[in-house]
Amino acid sequence: NLLPSERAHIAQGTLPGAGAGAGAWWPVVGIATRDRDGVKRMVTGSRRGLIVPRGFDAFGDAPVVLVEGPSDTAACIGVGLDVLGRPSNVGGVDLLTRALQRRKGAVIVLGERDFRDDDRAPHGWRWPGLEGAMRTASAMSRALGRHVYASIPPAPHKDARDWLQREPSMTPDKAVDTLLGISRELLPMRHRHTRTTETTR
Repeated sequence: NLLPSERAHIAQGTLPGAGAGAGAWWPVVGIATRDRDGVKRMVTGSRRGLIVPRGFDAFGDAPVVLVEGPSDTAACIGVGLDVLGRPSNVGGVDLLTRALQRRKGAVIVLGERDFRDDDRAPHGWRWPGLEGAMRTASAMSRALGRHVYASIPPAPHKDARDWLQREPSMTPDKAVDTLLGISRELLPMRHRHTRTTETTR
């Protein structure tokens, strides 16, 4: 259901949307689909990139949340959050850094609550969502020269979509306050994770 102008921009490989008043353009690198049975696919020739909502302001002052994938991005848009979607739990750091270098508000990398036991892992468990959020936040902090927060949804919710769909009265300010509070609780774990990552490089 694209407007004719949007079809033309996609045919040219570009889509307008970032940097209100700045004439910025985001290149389209892929098209993702979801079948009626829930199966996700990428159109042949596509590759994963950032999910950028139409009208995203690269010069904005509001906090911005960085989530995994299009479904979580859509859920955040639904409650009025400034959001960018990441291609994976650790992907897109360079693109995210470029996109947010002029933003002034807090940057929150939101991982998934996907903790699971794994006998092959060093500690007998894995938490890809949180580990990826911490790695991404640390890398972006170094690149941007300021603190970038790592957070997860409040328990028992797995991801942003699960959380926000169950909170119909959620506001952007309340969501940001919740995520920043969780981020502060995670700081000791993040510091340990950062030291371990630097030791094993």
